[in-house]
Amino acid sequence: MSDPLRTIVNGASLRINVGKQVSIIVKVDTYDIPGTLLKGITTDDATINVNLSAPLETNLRNRWVEVIGQASRPDTINNAEVIIFPDDGQELDKKSHNMMIQFLSNAPNVYSIR
Repeated sequence: MSDPLRTIVNGASLRINVGKQVSIIVKVDTYDIPGTLLKGITTDDATINVNLSAPLETNLRNRWVEVIGQASRPDTINNAEVIIFPDDGQELDKKSHNMMIQFLSNAPNVYSIR
């Protein structure tokens, strides 16, 4: 990716970050191997479309992934890279993740040190 800076979002905050580099956690709902379109459900239960930069050769259905790319529409991310979480039987803590997103959106400079 050309821009390492990205905003961590969920489905609700994706729409206010159109045009920006974002990172979002998604549970894959639909993915046809080897395709470049992935559909998933975010941690706050929004449905999004992900246009991958390259096809993946693995079955991702019902797997949690991190998607990094450019938000092109309120429900779409383009040129996405995917990080596949381990399938270790543990469920993602969606409530805590959404609380983190809310915190980060209310404290935008949390990473800067003065």
